[in-house]
Amino acid sequence: MTEFTHKINDQNISVRLCLNKRSKRMSLRFDSIKNVLNLTAPPRTSQKQILGFLESTEGWILKQLSKAITSVPFEESAVISVLDQDYKIKHESLYGRLDVKMQDGSIVVHGPEERINMMVTIFLKRHAKSMLEEYCEQYATTIGMEVNKITIRDTKSRWGSCSEEGNISLCWRLLLAPKSVAEYVCAHEVAHLKEMNHSPDFWKIVEDLHPHYKDSKAWLKKNGRELFKYGLGH
Repeated sequence: MTEFTHKINDQNISVRLCLNKRSKRMSLRFDSIKNVLNLTAPPRTSQKQILGFLESTEGWILKQLSKAITSVPFEESAVISVLDQDYKIKHESLYGRLDVKMQDGSIVVHGPEERINMMVTIFLKRHAKSMLEEYCEQYATTIGMEVNKITIRDTKSRWGSCSEEGNISLCWRLLLAPKSVAEYVCAHEVAHLKEMNHSPDFWKIVEDLHPHYKDSKAWLKKNGRELFKYGLGH
């Protein structure tokens, strides 16, 4: 895979080129989270053909760029919602041990100002592990099952997954969603411990664990993409 920059209307756009022998023609996909164009082309496609293709699709590209996510860093005085509770980021002493903690409605950061974004992101990932593990374990107990292992990631394509071995993976950004939404995803993955499918039996388990799951599912579909604009990792 090769990455290069393409300019449209004085705007530089990152393009990732993948030459695929199974491709019969060029195709383009825009990753609105990473703000990058993924271009797939047959192996012998020339540079001239690639540039011509990009120029011919400029209208489509500009339309996709208008949907791109604008990065919002965690910084001094910013207010973020964590499972329905608002926290204001406070930056304190530059000296002493690097530390982040939740205190009286604030996320207090001790460390260099330029590291606030990174430190808060790491802290929230750890907090997500604690909270999401708790939800999963409660749901698993309810249905008489046991989770083997829970992993917290920064996944872009799915909010969670469950393997046949009982390993559950969850996106830490669920911490930034309403509590009911985070609980729904945990209930969804725990339900897979009994039903490794999306059959009516599966959805009945989800509904028993989280009666208003349809509302949470709809919220994720409408607003989930916005959770990726915060902090590091996009």
